[in-house]
Order: sequence, then C-alpha cells, then structure tokens
Amino acid sequence: EVREGEDVRKEIIVLAAPKRVIHDHPVMLKASGLQPVAIDAVPGALARIAHIQGFGGSNDEAHVLIDLGASSTKVVICRGGGVVFFKLIDIGGLRFDQVVAKQLKLSPAEAAEARRGVAQDGADLEETGRAVADAFWETIQELAREISLCLRYYSVTFRGPRPDTVTLVGGEAS
Repeated sequence: EVREGEDVRKEIIVLAAPKRVIHDHPVMLKASGLQPVAIDAVPGALARIAHIQGFGGSNDEAHVLIDLGASSTKVVICRGGGVVFFKLIDIGGLRFDQVVAKQLKLSPAEAAEARRGVAQDGADLEETGRAVADAFWETIQELAREISLCLRYYSVTFRGPRPDTVTLVGGEAS
C-alpha cells in the first residue's frame, strides 16, 4: 500500500524477461550438473535471502538491500519477506572502470585492476588507491544521490517504519 495525498493505493511491481532467457538459464544450469528447482527475479530472491537471514523479518521492519553489480545497482526495500520497493540504477562496476580509465588514462583492464586495489608496476598502493578514489568520486556521489532518492520516496510513500539496516551485496560490493 502506498499513500498518494490522503488516498491509499496498491502499488504493483512488474518485472519481465524474454522467454529465451527464462528457458536458457535452467538449461545452462542442468548442463553444468545442477538441478534447478525454482527461478526468481533478483528483487524477490534478495528479499527471500534477507528474510531467511532475519533482516526485515517482521511486517514492522524494513530492510534495504543494495545489489551493486557490473552493469547496474539494484535497490530493494523489503518488509516481512516481500519486496515493497525496487529500483534499477544504471551505475555499476563497469561504469566505475570507465571513469577511472578515462581520468587516469588507463586501459579498461588496468582501471579495473587499479580500482580493485592491485598496484601496477611497483606503484605505491596507497597513492594509486587515492588517485582511483578521486577519479570515480563523482560517480559514487551520483549513485549515493540515487539511493538517497529511493529512500526518500520510500519514506514518503509507504506506511510503516523507516529501514534501519542496509546490506550491500553483489559482485562489486567490495
């Protein structure tokens, strides 16, 4: 339920994927020797994991999951094991690498290594880390602003307590 002025309405989150993707993924898993038992969209899977782990476990608790991936960041706010808010933000690790590569005049591969804390050719790791952080600081701020807007929208739109915990997950979380 969401508030719109004095009105209370139902908000529906709709996710879609091409049939080919839904069909090919379990086939790939089976070819790897695994036996898939279910398929779910990322927000639902993250909410289920948070619920199992005890985050946002009751209907009165809200939990934010930020899934920082290669191509995007997904913001999921869940309560009682269900998704109440989802937003896809087009900022991820690859964008960080592009910004670092451009700012420091590196190849994308060198930028990725530098961003992950690997010193090149005996370079001072602390100095490299500072230069890398400075290079993508604006992009991090842009991502933080987008996440802040998600939290603001949630607090204005949804009834109940504000989230008091955030979990950062995903391939770029570190």
